[in-house]
Amino acid sequence: MKLKEWPSSLYQSYRLKRTHISKLIDRDVPEIDAIVSLTSIPSRLETIHITLKSVMLQDCKPKKIVLWLHEDLKNDLPKSLTDLTQGFLEIRYSKYTFSHRKLIHSVLAFPDDMIITVDDDIIYHPTTLRKLYEAAVKNPNKVTSHRGRNISFDSAGKVLPYSKWNYANKETADKNWFMPIGAFTVAYPAGVLSKQVNDVDTFMRITPKNDDPWFKVMALLNGNNSVISGYDLPEPTPISGTQKISLKKVNVDRDFNRQQMENILSEFPELRKLINTAS
Repeated sequence: MKLKEWPSSLYQSYRLKRTHISKLIDRDVPEIDAIVSLTSIPSRLETIHITLKSVMLQDCKPKKIVLWLHEDLKNDLPKSLTDLTQGFLEIRYSKYTFSHRKLIHSVLAFPDDMIITVDDDIIYHPTTLRKLYEAAVKNPNKVTSHRGRNISFDSAGKVLPYSKWNYANKETADKNWFMPIGAFTVAYPAGVLSKQVNDVDTFMRITPKNDDPWFKVMALLNGNNSVISGYDLPEPTPISGTQKISLKKVNVDRDFNRQQMENILSEFPELRKLINTAS
């Protein structure tokens, strides 16, 4: 977390903590035809209500919010979290602990719905969901995200280090290799992903530390690209104290994103033909 983010994080966290449940339910805002899905870990259970409240206070509301937690946490949830189930939050349980839970379970549970994924350590701007949904509706056979990077390759077709994967905008997003970043919210229309998305054995073998590359490629394998929303939104605000345990540090500092992308291309060599034809 950057030093300049601390004041905003502390202020917004304080404001959301003090927001009573009565102000979160039965709000007179439009409903979007989508389900918000996320997962969390034990170290963030005391702060995830902040993220959830920021989602509940959007200028639109999803059909429901589904939070996937490990089954061992069933009897250890803080009141700040369980109170939110009075609204449109639904808590479900999984035998798994990996981050991929946020999407793979909801794709199975709600096969006919658009799923919008969010992260559990972020405070979202009130227009985030509406603008993502508006962009996604215009791209019904594509994965849509507010932010992402272009996966980059050298002249031999080898994946370059993650530091070389440049952030993309509407003009520069690569047709085939634009990869949505989950922290900025991602919309998955029904049926956009390959049914292999739920192949736990494979993704735990080749992309165990990051779900973004896996979900990106599951769309490609189904013949569907990923696009950027085109909206210029304020940066999401990290919640202070939630970054101590972070897969982002592992994936970026050790360049695991590059290695996991190479693993994917070895597993699905048919995708290599897209490298030279990407535009």
